[in-house]
Amino acid sequence: MPSPRALMPPHQRSLRGMDAAAAAADADAEFVRRLTSGDAGIDALAELERAGGEFDEFTGSVLMPSGRRLDAGSVVRVLWAYTPRVETLAGGAARVATIINGAFTSANQVLTNSGLPFILEAAYFKVSYTESTASDGHSGALTAAATNVIPSLWSVHDSGKYDIVQLVIDNGYYCGLGYVMSSATTGFAPSAYSTVHWGCMDTSNLAHIHEMGHNFGGLHDRASNTLTTAWPYGYGYRSCPSATAERVKSVMAYWSPNCPGQYNVPVFSTPTRAWSGYAMGDANTDNVRVFKANAVTISNFRQSVTGTTTSLGQCGSANGKQCPTGQCCSQYNWCGTAADWCGTDCQRTYGACW
Repeated sequence: MPSPRALMPPHQRSLRGMDAAAAAADADAEFVRRLTSGDAGIDALAELERAGGEFDEFTGSVLMPSGRRLDAGSVVRVLWAYTPRVETLAGGAARVATIINGAFTSANQVLTNSGLPFILEAAYFKVSYTESTASDGHSGALTAAATNVIPSLWSVHDSGKYDIVQLVIDNGYYCGLGYVMSSATTGFAPSAYSTVHWGCMDTSNLAHIHEMGHNFGGLHDRASNTLTTAWPYGYGYRSCPSATAERVKSVMAYWSPNCPGQYNVPVFSTPTRAWSGYAMGDANTDNVRVFKANAVTISNFRQSVTGTTTSLGQCGSANGKQCPTGQCCSQYNWCGTAADWCGTDCQRTYGACW
């Protein structure tokens, strides 16, 4: 079996998604970016309050004048789902929990090291899925996750309002695979999935946060990259000079060929962070710049609704209220269970849709 550290495949595809709902959400997300951008946020807050909106800094929630409730970009919620095969090979559920908790800690450390303005919140559970151990195993698992083939994965994803999902599998041909967000849009939310080999979730590989980085809009180093995005500077960084101390790579970069001793620095590429005195990026190699700009969009792939429940009256974008468990919020902002409520225009954020 090839070394999981040595191999990472070209990522499967770059997805663009846009419709009227996503366009409206993106417009609100752009306003929230203004709201949280230092001095410019003062004017934005005044504008928001004049129009009847609210910004709760404690919860990181923004109620737009339209009634749409958005997250402010300080927290990204991730759901890890692992397979029975991983549980068996890792040595049981407790061992899987240890691996995932370690990955959670190291991922947040990378975000902190990089100077990013958000952290991860996470949960994990076991799914009923048997991964392929062949060379196309990651591709098959990623497709299965994103197309609702894996029982209960989508329902947990939606009910828990997780922004991104990572499927933990046993397949050491590669360390992982993830869809790349190629432009900043909440329309990418249905594709915010990745896979990771459980043996690559340690601090030397950091494959878990690498794959999430693709969902955030990040690319590999220029020499290894085959995709394009809206950010011409959104590449990982790597260096392999004669001096061993300077042989480094950032999280999103591939290992340089024929570069013994190269160190995987737990930081995303950026000219504002250094390792042993050497900058980990430049103006044309800056994953951090991309991720900072996209934080609000990413955190709103699923909105973390904070409104109170309502048993019969208005719900959803009208007032930020949720329906009780088992009911749907219709396009007309009422709770119910009939087809009129649970049709294609049901507001998923405020009640269950089938």
